[in-house]
Amino acid sequence: MPILDKLTEQYSELWKAVIRPPRDVYEPKDLGPKVFSIEDRTFQRTDLTLTNPRGLKLVCSHFEPIICERVAERLPCVIYLHGNCSSR
Repeated sequence: MPILDKLTEQYSELWKAVIRPPRDVYEPKDLGPKVFSIEDRTFQRTDLTLTNPRGLKLVCSHFEPIICERVAERLPCVIYLHGNCSSR
């Protein structure tokens, strides 16, 4: 392979690593326990998958206080979206 071709290939791999880094691979158990405490509050995590109209899947985690510690039946929801190629 000529040196210019090799240099072009290496440059292409470098910018791809910055612009679109590889996605982390993990198991749901790596997210930690489904019920956990922070200071004196206890929360639960519910994992779900949503499918958009194009058939693409969005894998999500919903965090909320456990039922007996909820201050109201309906609570505000904050949606956090990761950046390019991030993991939840």
